[in-house]
Amino acid sequence: MLERVHEAPGEIFNGSDGYNVDVSQYWGRISRFDKLERRQHFREPDNPSWEAFALGHWTEALRLHERARSAVEAEFAEDARRGMVSRRVRVVGQPVTPYLQWELHGLMLRAEHGESIRVVTPESLDRFALDDSLPELIFLGELAMYEVLYDTNDTLYGARKFTDRELIAGCLVDVAELHSQGEDLRTFFQREIVELPPPVVGPEVVFSRNR
Repeated sequence: MLERVHEAPGEIFNGSDGYNVDVSQYWGRISRFDKLERRQHFREPDNPSWEAFALGHWTEALRLHERARSAVEAEFAEDARRGMVSRRVRVVGQPVTPYLQWELHGLMLRAEHGESIRVVTPESLDRFALDDSLPELIFLGELAMYEVLYDTNDTLYGARKFTDRELIAGCLVDVAELHSQGEDLRTFFQREIVELPPPVVGPEVVFSRNR
């Protein structure tokens, strides 16, 4: 079903504000959150840890990741109180990109505090005949699904929302299958990430707050 997302009609949100407001209406009504991430490069200029990473300040980037631990712990404690389950499939190619090396350190915090994160290879999506730009999907139970949209600089600029229950349910089945086939992030991280040297950040990553 994932191959149908590209052609499916959806409500477009330009900018993150409207998208975030729309998402917020569902949080009290769901007990499951799923995410599929495929892209290997992102820019996150509003994230202090990413900014440090983009400037080549690796130790500072990791310190800022760790500073978020208490907030992540509180988030998942609240989710547990509500009976909320979070699952994520993260596609990771080889060699691991600098961005993913940075992101996986942050995702480890989430895995340590309750999010079920599994790593799959890009080849795992071959059967869906998807191009490289699709999908980046967020599921709020079966009530709504969002395809997160990025500009040519790999920066989030909006989303497409879907409420077709058949489409959402079918995509959830595909994502659940990928999740079951993937490797636990914690074992992948120890084998593939923890011993890597600091990443070399190319000039295309360097950001400007005014861009």
